[in-house]
Amino acid sequence: MKRPSLDFILVYAITLFLAVIVVLPVIVVVLGSCLNTSFLGISSEQWVAGSSGLLTFKWYGYVWGLYRTSMAFSLEIAILSVA
Repeated sequence: MKRPSLDFILVYAITLFLAVIVVLPVIVVVLGSCLNTSFLGISSEQWVAGSSGLLTFKWYGYVWGLYRTSMAFSLEIAILSVA
């Protein structure tokens, strides 16, 4: 079996590095959105009163409650534009 050339390994390493740079901020934001804000040192829970524990998905419920109709309308437009 032929060994991969140095150029191939270099291009693969650069591609992997760039993929990590692009994807890592998204992962950090998603994980951060699941954390309770009091754990992060923010004293007021403003829109999520009474949260306890380290992880919470109340933020997603809050956003879904506010933007449910807008999200549904956007999906409807997307489906109609494809049809």
